[in-house]
Amino acid sequence: MKKILVIVLLLALITCVLAGCVEEGVVTPTPIQAQRAEATPTSTLIHTPKPTTTRTTTPITTPTPTTTPTSNHTLTSTQKSWHKVTNFTGRGNYMGTGSEITKPFMINEDEWRIRWSFKVDPGCPTTYAPFYFVVYPEGGYVEAGRYVNHIENITHVPYSIGTVSSNSTIYGGTTYIHQGPDNFYVKVEASVGWTLEIEEYG
Repeated sequence: MKKILVIVLLLALITCVLAGCVEEGVVTPTPIQAQRAEATPTSTLIHTPKPTTTRTTTPITTPTPTTTPTSNHTLTSTQKSWHKVTNFTGRGNYMGTGSEITKPFMINEDEWRIRWSFKVDPGCPTTYAPFYFVVYPEGGYVEAGRYVNHIENITHVPYSIGTVSSNSTIYGGTTYIHQGPDNFYVKVEASVGWTLEIEEYG
């Protein structure tokens, strides 16, 4: 009986001790736990900030375009000038039957000219040396003694030269024509040697 009582008292004492260690949900560490806690080193978390990267932007400089001045040679090369297209020559006929027709030639501009000349050779049996020419667009022709479809608005065409001396003097001139582009040919009436130089302005 005494043994049972002792056991009950011990259980009550243990219960009382345990009840004193727990208060309102807070566990009071036992002396052994406190010693262990003091012996355990405390780990401190050190926050190391990340290094800040600074980006430097270098501005890109766009070079200023340079303007190359145009030389005088380039300017003058685009200007119009007279240049040769073709030329024709004939001997004529002292008997006054020296009618000759040139081959057709192409004019690419709207302004062109005929530089004409003739020469009375020594020994020409006549002092009357007629010379004239008529310009036709290709397809024009002479019909029944009259000129058909020839260029009537050309100054001095047909061009007629009157009486000249029977000597070696060279006569000539320039006839300007403002019609084209087109194909043309020339009909020449002469009793003397002659030359036609065709030039266009472009």
